Amino acid sequence: FRRYHEANRDRSGINLLVGLSPLKNFDLTASYMWGEDEYPKSDYGLKKSGLSIYSLDLSYALSPRAALYGFYSQEEYKGDQASRQSGAVFSISTLNDWTASLKDRIETFGGGLNVDLKKDKFNIDLSYTYSSAEGTSSLDSPPGGTPNVAKDFTKKIDTTTLQAIKAKFLWKLSSNYSVAFGYWYEQYELEDITRNDWKVDMLTAGQAIYLGALEPGYKYHVGFVKFIYAW
Repeated sequence: FRRYHEANRDRSGINLLVGLSPLKNFDLTASYMWGEDEYPKSDYGLKKSGLSIYSLDLSYALSPRAALYGFYSQEEYKGDQASRQSGAVFSISTLNDWTASLKDRIETFGGGLNVDLKKDKFNIDLSYTYSSAEGTSSLDSPPGGTPNVAKDFTKKIDTTTLQAIKAKFLWKLSSNYSVAFGYWYEQYELEDITRNDWKVDMLTAGQAIYLGALEPGYKYHVGFVKFIYAW
């Protein structure tokens, strides 16, 4: 087997971007990206993968020194894989083949406010971002082989959410020097079928195996000071 980037691949894609100013002080940008990879000479492994991404960005100038902005995006990633189940002896029976179709969907939105409190002196930027992602799968295998009829997960493979609130105050000391003070709050939540339904991936007498270091949910607060020199 070859790695994905080494196998023969047919790639196609589309990338569209449109920028508009439908109203005074109001700007709108929309984009769409679509892509697909096919591996015509790969009988097993990754057979096909694709993505589609929509995004929308907008901004509105409240005054020469203040602006509101917002954004939204939707991403979808798909992959089709094929493999064969074998034991100690390599199987030559197609009855032992199985396939998996995987899909990840991500939605992100947010917005903020940027204000020059004093022109060329003080600036403040406030923003909020929310993102959610979920993964699903569809498994299939012919009856009579190993495995004998693959069974799908009844739940989503994983679900994550991420929220972030950021605030930054910029003080321009001179034409070359500035200092920034900021605060950042982030909250992350994860539900994973391998961790939520089964606390360990394999358990026998006196032994346990845990797969992949999945980070648990967390909350944290960050404060920072940044010194900036521009020339």
